Amino acid sequence: MSADELERIRRIKHAHEKLWLALDSVTAVGIGTTSTGKAGLIVSVKDDPGKIREQIPRSIDGIDIEIQFSGELKAQ
Repeated sequence: MSADELERIRRIKHAHEKLWLALDSVTAVGIGTTSTGKAGLIVSVKDDPGKIREQIPRSIDGIDIEIQFSGELKAQ
């Protein structure tokens, strides 16, 4: 991943993260490698990923957004 691509992903994350985290099922938003092997955003959810997909796009400006089931996260 180039520095320019990482910066683009960071900008998209910053622009959408608060909105997505306000959704009840979303537990985290991060930058990582998607299941396609490309760099993108990973949105972790505690419920069925299919239920949240209509509220979060599959990509923004060519950056993949993957939704992954994480279950409920608890601090220890």
